[in-house]
Amino acid sequence: MSDTAQKSNTKNIKIMAQLGLLSVAMVAFVFVGLVPMYNWICEVTGIGGRTTGPTTELISEIDESRDIRVQFMASMQTDMPFEFRALDTRVQVHPGQQHTIHYRVTNTSDETRTVQAVPSLSPYRVTEHFHKIECFCFEQTVLEPGESLDMPMIFYVDPRLPEDVRTIAMSYSLFNMPGYARADIKETN
Repeated sequence: MSDTAQKSNTKNIKIMAQLGLLSVAMVAFVFVGLVPMYNWICEVTGIGGRTTGPTTELISEIDESRDIRVQFMASMQTDMPFEFRALDTRVQVHPGQQHTIHYRVTNTSDETRTVQAVPSLSPYRVTEHFHKIECFCFEQTVLEPGESLDMPMIFYVDPRLPEDVRTIAMSYSLFNMPGYARADIKETN
């Protein structure tokens, strides 16, 4: 191989190595930098309607001068072997008033299944004012074949909710958690 061809080949290998390192750095940046930053932005701003875990803050005042309509919806993938719906689709609450609603999930398959419900609120700016004291969404739920379960959610709307908000929509999406059945169920089969 001539000296010029060898230099060109070495130069090409060096460029390919640099491009490979650049690609690895870009992927690392996305997963190490952007994903946590996106999650932090969603948590701080409420974008995406994400809600937090159980509240420890209890409100002692109830604003009886205001009524807030809270609507409840349920969704899931069409091919899931479940029925999932809100039993209470709409309630009127006073800010600060504690209220309990229920969702029902039914496992229509012939297998033990584990599901997880993920909440979303709208408009997004209410996320810091909607507090769940107890919620089925905090944990995964194991359902035997054909089992139905009524699941409660206890909440209140913070009296500091902006005056112009009169309606809140709470939606839960149900996800099948394959491979997450209880160990004691697997051992008895």
